[in-house]
Order: sequence, then structure tokens, then C-alpha cells
Amino acid sequence: MKEKINGGAFSWARQTIESEIFYNKPDKWFKIWFYLVSKAKWKDGKRFKRGQCFMKYEWITEATGANKNQIDHCIRWLKSATQIATVKATRGFILTICNYNTYQNLENYKSDTKSDSKSEIKAKQKRHRSDTILKKEKKDKKEKNIKTKEIYKEKYPFLKDKNFTKTFKDYLDMRVSIKKKATDNAIELRLKDLHLYDIKTAIAMLENSIMNSYQGVFKLNNKPQPAKEHIPDYLTHKLGDKI
Repeated sequence: MKEKINGGAFSWARQTIESEIFYNKPDKWFKIWFYLVSKAKWKDGKRFKRGQCFMKYEWITEATGANKNQIDHCIRWLKSATQIATVKATRGFILTICNYNTYQNLENYKSDTKSDSKSEIKAKQKRHRSDTILKKEKKDKKEKNIKTKEIYKEKYPFLKDKNFTKTFKDYLDMRVSIKKKATDNAIELRLKDLHLYDIKTAIAMLENSIMNSYQGVFKLNNKPQPAKEHIPDYLTHKLGDKI
């Protein structure tokens, strides 16, 4: 007898790969979405109904590697898209996956195993041809991106540093989340500007933009603290002290 798989399972519709969060949102967002769905209760319990669970930002970060800013933007979008609902709770929040029952009921899915009509066969063939073309385009684009990244690394050496590269990617993801996706030209101009500073300063500038959801990257203003005014000793004596 085969060993059973621990942790159980849940259903995931194939059409997910055509969804907005899969195609047009930052990669981390889909990872967050997948994690949230996987943690929802599959049946009613004492505290939570089917499709609900208690959640914390810390748990999401630990499971997905996403930072607080990425999680916050993702959850806001999921709520606006009526994918989830949340209620504040002590030290976290109660999460509800909308339409959980619909997508977790296999009876709601159409089967492709039945014999198809001629029109259905033609439609499938057309779809398969489109998929093949799309896969080739994706492959070509991926190869082009790899070459571009290598050229960028030679031109902009900060990209060879893992910490800078991760921070810069988080900055670009933030730009997408505020609907200000950076163009290739804008990315290169931003890298050029950042290389005018040392790498530590460049990372700090990026982190500042991420934290405040700034479209641009700005030089940090480290204003010196004003010097404390000198108070003469005789003014500091309490009443009754000898002078």
C-alpha cells in the first residue's frame, strides 16, 4: 500500500493561469495568494467556517519571503477584487477566501474526458496551437531577458550584489503595485543614477522609496541635529543650593 501524503490537498482551477494576479501582478503576489488559499480551513470548525482561517503578516513573510509592503499591497488588491475579506483580530486578522466553496467543489468543473464534437476538437486544436506559439514567445523573451541581465551586470556592477539586486527588484514590484510600472528605459536611467553613489547609500535610497511608495528614488537628506543651547551653571542650581 502506498504511503499517504501528509497535509491534505485542495483544488486549483486551470484557468488560474489566465487570471489577473498570475499574468499582470508581481510574482510575490501570486505566491501570497496561493499561501492564503492553502491555509484556509476545508471544513467548518469551532472557530472558523470553511474557507476561513486566522492569519498574521509574519506567517506570510516566513512562508513567501514577501516584505510587509508587498503583503499590504497584495491584500488590498485581493480585497478590491473580491478575492478575500478580512476582519481585524488580536495580533492578526481573520481571513475569508471568497467563493472558496465554488472552487473547492469538483462538481463545478467541466470534464474534458467526454467525446468531443468536431467543433470542440477544432477549438482545442486552435487552443493548442496558440499555446505552442505563446510558449515559444515566452521562451524567446526569457532568453532575451537573460542576455539583457548579463549586459546590465557588466554595465551596472551593483547588480552583482545580491542585496542590491533583491532591493531593486522589490522597488520595481512596488512600482507595479502602485500602477507605475517602470519601462526598460526608466530602469536603466534609475540604475545609472544609483551608481552615482556608493552601494550602501543606493540600497538605502531604494528602501526609502519602497517604504513610502515613491515612484522615484531620491537622495537621502541626513540633516544634522541642532546643537543644544548652552545653559550657564548658575541657572541650573535649585533653590536652597549654595552658590
